[in-house]
Amino acid sequence: MFLARYVFSLLFFTSPLQVAPAAEPIAKAAWEPVCNLEIQLRHTANKAAKISAAIAEALSAVSKTRAKIRIALATAKDRNRTIALEALSIALSKKEQELQADAETKINLALRAAAVTSTLRGRITEALSILLLGDTATSGSGYCLATSGGGSTAQADIKRLGCTTSLTELQPGASDPDTEHMSATGFAKIATTTSVYSETSGQSNKCTMLNIGNTANTNSFNSGTLAAGLIKITGATTGNLGAYNDALSATSRDATDLVRAAFYDASAVKSIQLSQYVTGQMQIAKAAAGKTTLKPIVAKLLQRQQPELQQTQRERAAEEIIDDVFGDDAKKMTTLWEELERKQVKGNQADPNKEEPLSGVSTLPELQEVLSYYEDFSRKHAEDLQIKIDQLEAKNSRAETKTTEQICNEKKDAETCRKDKNCQYDDKKKEEPKCVLSDKGKEAEAEKEASKETGKDEKTNTTGSNSFVIHKAPLLLAFFIL
Repeated sequence: MFLARYVFSLLFFTSPLQVAPAAEPIAKAAWEPVCNLEIQLRHTANKAAKISAAIAEALSAVSKTRAKIRIALATAKDRNRTIALEALSIALSKKEQELQADAETKINLALRAAAVTSTLRGRITEALSILLLGDTATSGSGYCLATSGGGSTAQADIKRLGCTTSLTELQPGASDPDTEHMSATGFAKIATTTSVYSETSGQSNKCTMLNIGNTANTNSFNSGTLAAGLIKITGATTGNLGAYNDALSATSRDATDLVRAAFYDASAVKSIQLSQYVTGQMQIAKAAAGKTTLKPIVAKLLQRQQPELQQTQRERAAEEIIDDVFGDDAKKMTTLWEELERKQVKGNQADPNKEEPLSGVSTLPELQEVLSYYEDFSRKHAEDLQIKIDQLEAKNSRAETKTTEQICNEKKDAETCRKDKNCQYDDKKKEEPKCVLSDKGKEAEAEKEASKETGKDEKTNTTGSNSFVIHKAPLLLAFFIL
């Protein structure tokens, strides 16, 4: 009778046996390294901003330095100084080109790294923020992120670490993710050996959100990934962190995996040394004035000016010029630069003739105005000089084509006429010209005609050649004096 009642009760009054669904919270050993990775990747975004600014500032500094060197060149009078400054300007132009190439490549790389790592950080922040919502379930009795102790929530730990705090402003800096979290081959703390679920006593069945299983309308999901695959859930009570601690490439980018792409980009940003982007103008000039850099440039300038020199002669002369102007290892550059900064220049003020020290001209457009002033001045000076040379050459040419008699005939007064031994003044003549050839002048004219005939016979006009050299010398002298 008793047995019959027991069987009856089992069949009609007792509910079928139910297996409690797994609802384990994520272990601190799993979520904490993911949280720390979000913090570390902030360095990449901040350094990316610093790289962009550093390249732009360095490019601006080189352009300003070159403009000042061009101003020094436009006012230089010494030959060695002129050649050395021209070479330095060319070297700085090449530096500008290098920085422009960096602006095109490294700034793009930095921007991509900032975008990709920020996307990964956003996935981490969102995943942990959603899991934190489990803390509010059933008046605080449920939670989805476990702590090291039983029964508590992870709110305080997450708040302390700050990985769910949105980063809305970049803070440009030079630091990189530390080696504890990012090694040369991967994100060191994100390893498959780390179990996802908490095994601490008292923390089971606390996270309804992670009610894992394959029963429709009962379980949340069967398996899946969180935070772009950093957290992998493979079953009701199984899961681990992604395999991102090793074998990640810093040389070949995997664009199909956000975590791997973020590692590649972060590694690329980490490899960029900000110290190479110098902004001190004197330091820039000194670095560009090194003999190794300038020697081939000066030698090429000398080849253009003195093509008759041999290569070894040009190289030796180039070294001498560089040593003379900049000194061995650019030791004279400090003094030269300080003198240049103190130089009183014109062209920048509303009154173009008002002077100010070059050190007070700070922007590139202002420096270009000063440079334009001196280049215009040099151009005008060269044009005026050329006009004088042309006038002297024309006068010289006319003088060469006149006969001795014509020269005498052009003299109108007796005193001027009598000063020329080839001329004599005939005051008895009623008509001009009264200044005519003297006997000595007639002899000189005859000799000149005979000389011309001799020149024609020999097919060489040596008199004309000599006359040209004689008259050209004062023109060249005038050029260097002016």
